[in-house]
Amino acid sequence: MTNYEIWQAALADFELKLTKANFITWFRHTGITKYENGEVAVCVPTAFAKNWFENGPAYDCIAAR
Repeated sequence: MTNYEIWQAALADFELKLTKANFITWFRHTGITKYENGEVAVCVPTAFAKNWFENGPAYDCIAAR
C-alpha cells in the first residue's frame, strides 16, 4: 500500500468515529508524510492543528489505532 492508500483507509475509519464537522475541520487538509514500523507522520496545515493532533482528542483517536 502507498502512503496515500494507508491514509485514505485511516481517514475512512476516523470519519466514522468523529462528527462530520470535526472530521472536516481537523482532517480535510492532512496527509501522511512518512510510514515506518507501523507508525505514521501526519502532515497538518497549522501549528494549532499540530497541537490538537498531539495533545487533544485526536491523539486518543489516533493512538488507539
